[in-house]
Amino acid sequence: MGTTNQAKDKEPQTSNPWFGVYRNDEITKQFGGGVRTFQDSGFVMLCNSGSVVMSVNGIKYKIERNHLFVVYPRVDVSLYDITEDFDGVLLEINVNMVNYLSVGSGIRAYVQVAQSPLVTISDDEREMLLESIDFLQRRSECKIAYYRSQLYTNLIRGFCYEVACVVRQNLNIDEVNGSRKNQIFQRFIKEVMVHYATEHRVEFYANRLGMTAKYLCMVVKEVSNIPPQNWINEVIIRSAKVMLSTTDMSINEITRQLNFPNPSFFCQYFKRSVGQTPLKYRKYYK
Repeated sequence: MGTTNQAKDKEPQTSNPWFGVYRNDEITKQFGGGVRTFQDSGFVMLCNSGSVVMSVNGIKYKIERNHLFVVYPRVDVSLYDITEDFDGVLLEINVNMVNYLSVGSGIRAYVQVAQSPLVTISDDEREMLLESIDFLQRRSECKIAYYRSQLYTNLIRGFCYEVACVVRQNLNIDEVNGSRKNQIFQRFIKEVMVHYATEHRVEFYANRLGMTAKYLCMVVKEVSNIPPQNWINEVIIRSAKVMLSTTDMSINEITRQLNFPNPSFFCQYFKRSVGQTPLKYRKYYK
């Protein structure tokens, strides 16, 4: 028995598939001088000095000292002007690490950052986040034979909450939530969090909010740069990943829990979003 458990818990020493840390010139190399599509990963970047201009889906941002820049997966990012004195660090994170965050609090943090990808922070906050990134990098360079995925999952989880906390502390909440369109977006997210397990269509949420699906799509895309159906899918997939990685629920049970017509439909939906079947995902991440 002891040998079996030990073999199960031990993982091969391969290159780190969970996150990567890049500094200064290494950041430029990650973009290859052009556009890079971040499909299965996102990143957090901190600037110590100098500046760099990046665009996310065509929207340009100038990142300078004490700027925190957060980019989510499934976007196109371009790197433009970068000054000679630029000093910064970029932490790229596999999307599956972020999906370990709990559905409720994880989505709330996700929404906060998605609305404000560029945030000005204090020297102390920058130093705190830099220390966390340095710690992650040192851990990734250690030869850890056992529980690697569990260790990295929890380290990344803590770091993501640190970032969400810093963003929230520096956001003008009244400004973010003040406009009518932002209020509609926040109401939409709240409705999704309540009904996602049974309702998967945009039309349902538009009816709940007393507007047409077309208008809701326009507002949500304008406010968050993400279509409403993508938000709904994000919450459903996040919930499925949590159940697959933290419970012993069968595929049939998860299918019923998330109101899919049958397991085959759920498996196709999951694979289309994640790139692997639910069982393969469970085998790798549980």
